[in-house]
Amino acid sequence: MTSTTRRIPIRRPNPVVAGLTATTGSARALRVNDYDSDDDFNHEDGNDDSNGNDNNGNDGNDNDGNDDDFQVCIQALNNRLSAIQPSIQRRIQVDRYQSLIDQCIRDLCRDVGGLAHAVNAMQRAQDQEMIRVNAELAELRAQLERELRNLSRRST
Repeated sequence: MTSTTRRIPIRRPNPVVAGLTATTGSARALRVNDYDSDDDFNHEDGNDDSNGNDNNGNDGNDNDGNDDDFQVCIQALNNRLSAIQPSIQRRIQVDRYQSLIDQCIRDLCRDVGGLAHAVNAMQRAQDQEMIRVNAELAELRAQLERELRNLSRRST
């Protein structure tokens, strides 16, 4: 005797649909029981009519030919967009401020680099000036020593 096993599909929630349902509160337009992976809603018949469980060619569950579920989904998307739009605007502002901050940092680094070069140049000039002054002082010292020797010879 052979036994047959029935494959039980694993249902994973769709985060987009879950977010839309949470936004609109509409379970009718956004319920998905897609066990057969053919992108249809609420049935396992393989028809890709995405219109609820009436299978009569009408969109929506009221059989009047109106696209009710689609309109509810569009409204849900609009509501969700309205809900996240301030967050997007804040992110755009943050990005704008961040780019301004980055530019200021680059400018400061360039200025600091320029200042560092200027300080180094001043330090080199100061070092050269100190060498020149020390050379003059050595020359003056030598001259004073000669004059002191001359004076001491004359006085004796």
